[in-house]
Amino acid sequence: MDDRTTEDKWRSSGLIVASILCSALLMAFSYRHFGRGDTDAGWFALAGLPFMAATIWGCLDHDKLPRWAPYPALIYLTTMVVTMIHIWNIDHGASLMWLCVIPPFATFAIGARGGLVFSCIGMAMMLTGTVLKTHLLPEPYVIRYVCAYILVAGFVFAFERKRERVAAEVESARQRIQTLEGLLRICGWCHRQMRDDEGNWVPTEQFFQDRAPVRFSHGLCPDCAAKVMEDGSDYSLKSTG
Repeated sequence: MDDRTTEDKWRSSGLIVASILCSALLMAFSYRHFGRGDTDAGWFALAGLPFMAATIWGCLDHDKLPRWAPYPALIYLTTMVVTMIHIWNIDHGASLMWLCVIPPFATFAIGARGGLVFSCIGMAMMLTGTVLKTHLLPEPYVIRYVCAYILVAGFVFAFERKRERVAAEVESARQRIQTLEGLLRICGWCHRQMRDDEGNWVPTEQFFQDRAPVRFSHGLCPDCAAKVMEDGSDYSLKSTG
């Protein structure tokens, strides 16, 4: 039985597509590096395929999306960028461009907060490379690239944070609707108390007010009004609502 929420299904589908595309790019890069004689870089690109396969398997072979599923692909991509920039420096700093992949991929894969952490890691790698001169881009390009990276990371974080809040509100509303549409446990004697999900008995008005945007007003139905008249009780028959 598939117990995944809409959020899990959406995220797992995106991760599968992204991992397949990354796998195709890694195979293309390995072919290019082998053709140029860069065997180390070629094998390093091929080494990413098991990581992508692990992420795809995690997204496919479970009833619920495992928390670890995005990390194989994400950790490999981060490691690849670090290696290309600070160790091999292939194509004179061109690998620096791949840093822009980290904020959107990480934010989509593990959410706004986790994506922000990986975005900061990418920023640290960029600044470290600038200080140590491990990438060879001209200084004006580096400054503009840093600004562009910050903008990309900021926009992606803000968008995902807003989306997470909306998704949480939708899920909360869905749960409230399921509660109201399901079997309501009401006291069979007094009909004034209802049992909530925690097993506590609460007044009927409170039960509904906690789960739906409703307010109660009170009056007397004809049967009760007749009983009040018969008892001679001093109750106002005027509705309070």
